[in-house]
Amino acid sequence: IMVNIKKAFGKSFESKKIETSVDFATMLLQSKLVAVVPGSAFGAEGYVRLSYADSIENITEGVKRIEAFTKELK
Repeated sequence: IMVNIKKAFGKSFESKKIETSVDFATMLLQSKLVAVVPGSAFGAEGYVRLSYADSIENITEGVKRIEAFTKELK
């Protein structure tokens, strides 16, 4: 699944500005331990790719962490 993250561009997390899908993916992994693939790897800057080949419990937890991350953006 590709998810549009363009609304996060220009926002900051812990004083680091998000300018690319790589920035978003890196900060999400470092802060919430959730891995996504930057859309730039697929020629789709402004998106991240989510994998759902896991248990429903892990997917639910991952989505909660992504939501928490996006709420912390300023």
